[in-house]
Amino acid sequence: MFRIAPLIILFLLSSWGVAQDLDPLLAPHAAQYTTEIQVLATARRTKREETTRLYVQQLEAAMKAPGVDASTVALLKKERDGVMAGLLVPANPAELPADIVTARKAFLSGVGKASFDFATGKKKADDVYLKTLTDLAKKARAKTAPAGLSAQVAAERRRVLAR
Repeated sequence: MFRIAPLIILFLLSSWGVAQDLDPLLAPHAAQYTTEIQVLATARRTKREETTRLYVQQLEAAMKAPGVDASTVALLKKERDGVMAGLLVPANPAELPADIVTARKAFLSGVGKASFDFATGKKKADDVYLKTLTDLAKKARAKTAPAGLSAQVAAERRRVLAR
């Protein structure tokens, strides 16, 4: 229930902001597209944050484990700081404990999956919206079309293709 409320508010705010500037034929489609992209971005960010949180917890647990020498703790701290800063090298450091290597692979896989899911969802949303824009462009060429619709459709097309 509480997870849906922010999405509804986000949808209303995004559709209100877009709808004021665009032609009534285009505005609902633009608002829907913007909302879909924002939902995908939120899902990607949430998945990344969760994956990062789990990996950092595993790193901190490994640092506090009994029998861990100072050089391993320093390496694990460096790894944790890199993860927190978003500056993680894809190659595994040679001295990482085996359980952390496994956790690191899971972390990188989770982050990659979040990005892949976003890209796949965005591609689908882009394709649907571009098809809608193509249909609206045909309507904009008609003699009875509202003034400025053609330019707005072209601008929306550029916006989608620029992302």
